[in-house]
Amino acid sequence: VGKALGARQGRYGTNALVMVVAFVGILGLINFIVFENPRRLDVTATKQFSLSPRTTELLQNLKEPVQATAFFSDADPGQDPIKGRVDDLLYEFSVRSDQFSYRFIDPDVDPVTAQAYQITRYATVVFEGMNSQIRHPVMSLQEQDFVTGLLIATGQERKLVFFLTGHGEGDILGNEATDFKSAREGLQRDNYAVLPLDLLQAGP
Repeated sequence: VGKALGARQGRYGTNALVMVVAFVGILGLINFIVFENPRRLDVTATKQFSLSPRTTELLQNLKEPVQATAFFSDADPGQDPIKGRVDDLLYEFSVRSDQFSYRFIDPDVDPVTAQAYQITRYATVVFEGMNSQIRHPVMSLQEQDFVTGLLIATGQERKLVFFLTGHGEGDILGNEATDFKSAREGLQRDNYAVLPLDLLQAGP
């Protein structure tokens, strides 16, 4: 046996066995790490699948359970891309807070629940504070809109940011190069409500 293991063929076989055992061990370790840490890795250049720090902070500090109910039709393939993006976003919310959960309901299959939530159109997500019993429907399916739903469902106040107008400034609500589109979108991603304010019209 010793001579067989010491031969070239025996050494190759032993090395192959060691490599197979090591490979299986590495796969097991990776599987354990992924199972214990279910968050997805965002490798996009713009971090389009990452939540803003303010959203993450809000989720980590939820004071009560919040459930999001998304209403989509399974019979309409045209809704699948939107449903996929909503599912991804709600999943990111759920892995950052054990106080947040979500579900999908087809209004055609479960019209009773859709009627109870007063759903009048597909692609609607309702945020519900389980203690406050406050429900807030969201139809614009972006991160900042979902955060607004969270704040309203839990009775929290959304902070306002006013941009002064009336002196030739760029339009905070506009989309031209001379406007403050990027600043507005950045603030909205951090869950601020952005509004223009003309002091001459507003008065004292």
